[in-house]
Amino acid sequence: MKTRGFGTKLRELRKQAGFSQRELADKIGVNFSYLSKIESGVMPPPSEKVILRLAEVLNTDKDELMTLAGKIP
Repeated sequence: MKTRGFGTKLRELRKQAGFSQRELADKIGVNFSYLSKIESGVMPPPSEKVILRLAEVLNTDKDELMTLAGKIP
């Protein structure tokens, strides 16, 4: 459930920022197919390091993303 929540939120933030999956993946240094799998809930949320880069690039609250990813107790 958390995985889908994270992926859904990530997709929403990416679209609001006007990035394609490929553009966002390039900016944070991951493969776009990996990003696609995270958004669709196939893969679990990424590492804290990747989440921090996502928050920076998407100009969003890192704590919210960390919580959705289950990284904060």
